Amino acid sequence: MADDQQRAWVVRVFGIDLGIAPTAAQGAPSSLRDTMDKSATKLDPKVAFTQARLRYDTGRKKVGAEIEKLMAAMRAHFQSHADFANIDKAIEEFAAIRDMLDDRLLTELDHGYTATTPEAEQASRAAAASIVAEYQAFLISNARLLGGIDTNPFTPVAVESVLPPLLAELAGHLA
Repeated sequence: MADDQQRAWVVRVFGIDLGIAPTAAQGAPSSLRDTMDKSATKLDPKVAFTQARLRYDTGRKKVGAEIEKLMAAMRAHFQSHADFANIDKAIEEFAAIRDMLDDRLLTELDHGYTATTPEAEQASRAAAASIVAEYQAFLISNARLLGGIDTNPFTPVAVESVLPPLLAELAGHLA
């Protein structure tokens, strides 16, 4: 059965009342905007596209695995809880973060790398930057799920500490 800290975390993140209110010590979700406003220095275009592709692909795979790990730990922990169906439905909300990290950015970065004209390169850069901005907006609109995910009481993960800085770095490379 869940301890008080785990119950409080579920209440804060999902709004499911398991019989205990969230504690003040858990605090509010951290500001994603501050992290996402950082930008990197300009690089040679081919280098920027290559680095961005490698960083994004590695980061999205890591974040996806970390989210799966958290979802599995929470399901294992709450499987015998009377309200497991609602808890499981809430846990599935984390899949939206994992699923948001799709292949569109990889495809656009590949197009930018293989561009043969400055115009095509700039168009790919703008399209890739737009996708990154979309990802950042998604994270900000889903701050309830992301805030405090790394310090959840179920299993250690690195999502909040990886994803916003990664997207900020990518935005900087594509600026």
